[in-house]
Amino acid sequence: MRALAFALAALPLTLSACGTEAADPGAFAEILPDQRVMIDLPVDYAGAAREREWSQLYLHTAMATENVNGLIGSVLTLVDTVTALPPSWSDEEDNTAVWGPFTDPLNPAETVLWVHYDEPTDVYTWVFGQRPKNMGEVEWIQVVAGQVNEGATEEASDGWFAIDFDKLHELDPTHTATGRFVTEYDVAQDQVSAQAIFDDFADGDGPTDAVYRYEQVVGGEGAMQLMQTVDIHGDQSLDELLAIHSRWLNSGEGRGDAWVTGGDLGDAVGTLSECWGPVFDVVYSLNNWDESPEQGDVGECAFAEAEFVSGE
Repeated sequence: MRALAFALAALPLTLSACGTEAADPGAFAEILPDQRVMIDLPVDYAGAAREREWSQLYLHTAMATENVNGLIGSVLTLVDTVTALPPSWSDEEDNTAVWGPFTDPLNPAETVLWVHYDEPTDVYTWVFGQRPKNMGEVEWIQVVAGQVNEGATEEASDGWFAIDFDKLHELDPTHTATGRFVTEYDVAQDQVSAQAIFDDFADGDGPTDAVYRYEQVVGGEGAMQLMQTVDIHGDQSLDELLAIHSRWLNSGEGRGDAWVTGGDLGDAVGTLSECWGPVFDVVYSLNNWDESPEQGDVGECAFAEAEFVSGE
């Protein structure tokens, strides 16, 4: 949780009215994370073949991916929007630039983006800070913080960033989510991989902890592994541990293998394997929940062999 610890530190920034000539914001914009960090899971926007049964593991995969993409995308969109403009303050000798403060009339907080490049270590550090609007020169509070590791180029980079939803909620109650979210990413020319961690995260439902790992070949196949605590019965009883490994082709066909244990299940382990076709309908399923036989033809699976998430 190194990234999370950084995100909760004091904001290392004091704004000043003066500065040197503005550094080229494009240099920062090219290195900071962009939309390539998001996972590209094929979806059925047209609602095709809905006379068929939806694959439940596809739906769970799509929902998890949408949630992770939504959190990552909100930060990346803000980074892109802000760095498309000239910085409001910069120090070329110190390799530091600041954008903002910026806000809108109904937002109770104002925001700045601070970016610093440390030449000896070849590391970029970036922070979104917020403070209550119209309250004078009060201290800035980190709400998002990230780092781009050494060796980064426009084509390939790795790093991490964290969102502190508790701080966002304190500054603006319209942000209903609480908890923390951290992602570590590695973007190459032909693929992307990342890990996302939900720490005591809640937004409408009870708090949950989850780890989401994914990888994607550009224009090709992808995979995700998800482990989370969840009340699978929905009866507000004990939380179970659910693990899903999903793989898919660019055509949309895929397979998910899941297990669940703990909570009300005790030491028992339930498993489910499900394959879906190009319109996300079930073409094969096998589970140990009941005595029902295999359904469909395993030969129609895009991935013939089951691959479960390791419990370690």
